[in-house]
Amino acid sequence: MRRRVLSMACAMALASTLTLGAAPTSAAGSYQVTVRKNVCTTSGGKFGYGKVALKLRGYEHGSTPVNYMRARGELQRWDGSKWKVVARSAWMTSKSFPANSDSYYVTFGRTGWHIGPAARNYYHRVRGVVQFWDKRSGPDKLVRTIRKVSKSC
Repeated sequence: MRRRVLSMACAMALASTLTLGAAPTSAAGSYQVTVRKNVCTTSGGKFGYGKVALKLRGYEHGSTPVNYMRARGELQRWDGSKWKVVARSAWMTSKSFPANSDSYYVTFGRTGWHIGPAARNYYHRVRGVVQFWDKRSGPDKLVRTIRKVSKSC
């Protein structure tokens, strides 16, 4: 059943801010992403038909080659058989941090979209993508990518 249709004129990336700090160590692995905010409404928002938003935090635990992270959101629409990406936010890039035995985290700003009248008949969600990068003398190397998905509505 189609509930919402995205009107590309209605899509808008929300403000983004970056916060860098020391993270507690964890046995969850060298790289981790947590969801800080997860919003999906079918009413309200800028156009009265709801909004979807996701805010993520990336963690780098201990001795890894990673010294910066990037993140972005992808607005997805359910077309009846699969989720299709219909819009992407710009990449948000953290400040560099040392690749040492300390742990670091980056909180990325919220990425989201307001749903317009033409979009109300489809289900929507935001897929967040966080990349962990090794900045070296040559080309930077992508070490790991982790994706998280928001609630759908």
